Amino acid sequence: MRVVAVLIALASLSRADHPCDDEHAAHCPAEGPATLGACLRQETLSEKCAAWVAMHDACEAELAGYCSNACDGASCGYANEAASCLTKWTNPREISDGCRASFPPEEVKVERVQSEKAKARSAKRRAVREAAAERLRKMQAGEHVEAEKADGPAAALPSGEEL
Repeated sequence: MRVVAVLIALASLSRADHPCDDEHAAHCPAEGPATLGACLRQETLSEKCAAWVAMHDACEAELAGYCSNACDGASCGYANEAASCLTKWTNPREISDGCRASFPPEEVKVERVQSEKAKARSAKRRAVREAAAERLRKMQAGEHVEAEKADGPAAALPSGEEL
């Protein structure tokens, strides 16, 4: 059982949780949130990792204060939840100017342009999903729901080859 727990822990470390994952694995594999910053500061860091370290240093008070609730009472400094706590969970008025200035720039979202044909297909798929959700709600409420006919909303969808 203990081996399984160790394997699960190692597997969770292998996925990218923060911009310093590569540096963490290469230079500071035994370090946890409490000691990771000191270890990383001794290494040459990627630009994104250096910005992440700088944010933790600039936001030390915020991470030890309100954000500690998100980290089981410990400081969120150098924890995976830190950026989310600072940018999403904490009232912006409680963030110091120095901390706020250290936030990484927001990524610009590019709006996807769709053709009219693609918009029509999306609308059909949305209608089918909504109809299926409504049928499910009725079934969960104990209402009688007739089986969908072959010419029902799903039949109006093009096959996967046509999408």
